Amino acid sequence: TSNRRPNTLRRKRSHHLLEVKMRTDTVRRQKSRKFFGIFLKIACFFVLLGATYFGGAFLLDKFFFRNPDYNIQKVQASLDDVLTLPELQSAIGLHEGMNIFNFHLGAAEKILSAFPEVKKAHVERILPSTIQITLERRIPILRLAASPEDAFVPGQSFVIDEDGMVLSPAKLNASLLELPTIEG
Repeated sequence: TSNRRPNTLRRKRSHHLLEVKMRTDTVRRQKSRKFFGIFLKIACFFVLLGATYFGGAFLLDKFFFRNPDYNIQKVQASLDDVLTLPELQSAIGLHEGMNIFNFHLGAAEKILSAFPEVKKAHVERILPSTIQITLERRIPILRLAASPEDAFVPGQSFVIDEDGMVLSPAKLNASLLELPTIEG
């Protein structure tokens, strides 16, 4: 008798209403579990992402950026008589004892290339503790003078290199006096 259908319309309605209420509670519970599960997955993802970021930063700092084995101990410089080593070090902010990874190679090359006498600059790390710097000097091919009697004065006289760059050399070389002269 319990498996029978109710005979009256009233019984059907009350039975049907009871079923709907049970379904809405079940659906509500399922939705809240689903929302909580998604929220938990997102929270775990961000916790894992943060742990990876801060853990990686800690490890990089410990094994590379603060490791004394990577401090600059030697500077190999081929300066081609453009600069002296102390001038070079003060120009690019390089000193022995600083970390090799904290020294910005691109910025150093940019600073060195800004010198008018430098045609090309190359800065390289050689692990674990060496910086190698190579400068290529511009080679003048003509000397500029207002008149044939003008003497060459370092810092005030001008020469031109093969690329058409006008330079004012700070040092007097005997080779500069032998260059062909353009007057005017």
